[in-house]
Amino acid sequence: MEKNNIGVIIDDFTPVAYKKGVNKLRELLREGESLKARCRKVAEDALSLDMGVEKYRQIYERILA
Repeated sequence: MEKNNIGVIIDDFTPVAYKKGVNKLRELLREGESLKARCRKVAEDALSLDMGVEKYRQIYERILA
């Protein structure tokens, strides 16, 4: 999520960490259409039919090796 700048991961369950996460989320939400476009691109890349086919091909290759 953070690598693609589409979300926030909170590493610690402290008030400071939550505040930092909320502030980062607010920054992201202010980006509007830019954030929406990044989210869509990440989803399309990660969940595309081509990606799914490739992952299954790799699994079958390992099974049959």
